Amino acid sequence: MIGMDRIVERFVSRRVVVTLAAAALIASLGTASAPGVETRQLRSQQVVQLRARQMTRELVNNVLAIQARQLEENGLQRLPIYEEIVSMRDNIDGLVEEQMKQVVELLVTAQKAPVAEREQHYLAARDQVRDIVVQLSIERQKLLRRLKIAQIAAQVRELIALESKVLSTTEGLPQLRQNDREAVTLRTVEKQRDIKALYLQLVITLNDVSQWGGKIGEGAADGLRILKAGDAEAHLDAAIAGIAASDVEPAVEHEREVIRVLRALLDQVEK
Repeated sequence: MIGMDRIVERFVSRRVVVTLAAAALIASLGTASAPGVETRQLRSQQVVQLRARQMTRELVNNVLAIQARQLEENGLQRLPIYEEIVSMRDNIDGLVEEQMKQVVELLVTAQKAPVAEREQHYLAARDQVRDIVVQLSIERQKLLRRLKIAQIAAQVRELIALESKVLSTTEGLPQLRQNDREAVTLRTVEKQRDIKALYLQLVITLNDVSQWGGKIGEGAADGLRILKAGDAEAHLDAAIAGIAASDVEPAVEHEREVIRVLRALLDQVEK
C-alpha cells in the first residue's frame, strides 16, 4: 500500500515540473512575440505546446490514478471523494486537451498569418497558456485538500484498528499466567503509548486543516471538538495508567471510550 504522505510528496514534486514547463512555455511565447519570427521558430513552439500538453495530462492522470487506488486500498470507495477524484481526472483531461489545442491552433494561425497580424495571435496564445496555468493550479489545490482528507480518514482508521487490538489484549490479561501476564502487560502499555503518539499527530493535522477555512476547515474544527468533548486524550492516559497498574476493568472501559470517540470522528471526516 502506498502511504498517504508519500502520495502528497510525489504530487507536490511533480507539480513543480508542471509549473516549470508552463513557465518555459510562456517564456518561449514571449521571445517569439516579434513580427520577424521565423517559420522554424513557430513550429518549434508548436512542439513545445504539444509536449507540455502531453506531459500535463499524463502527470495529472497518474496522480489521480494513484489517489483513487489508495482510496480503494483503504476501503473508501463509497465516499463522495472517490467519485470526485475519478471525475476530476476526466475534467482535467478536457481542460488540458481543449485549451492546449486552442493554443496550438493559435500558433498555426500565426504561422499562416501576414507578418503584421502575428503579434495579435502571439498575445492570444500567451493569454491561453496563462489561463491554463491558473486553472490547473486551482485543480491542484482542490486535489491536495482531498488528499489531506483521505489521509486523515486513513489515520483515524489506523488508530481505531490499533486500539481495538490493544483492547482485545487488555481484556485477555486476567486469563494469562502470572509470568506471561507481566510481559504482555509491559508490551501492551508500550503499544498504548504508541497509539497516543499517533493520536497527537492526528490532532496536529486537524489543527492545521482547521485553519484552511471553508467546509473542509470547518469539518476539521468539528473533529477537534469531537475529540475534546469525548476526552479522548484523557481516556488514553487513563488506559495507560490502568494497564500499568494491572487495573484491567477500568482500562478496558477507557479503551472502549477511545474507540467510540474515534469512530465519531471518522463519521465526521467521511461527511
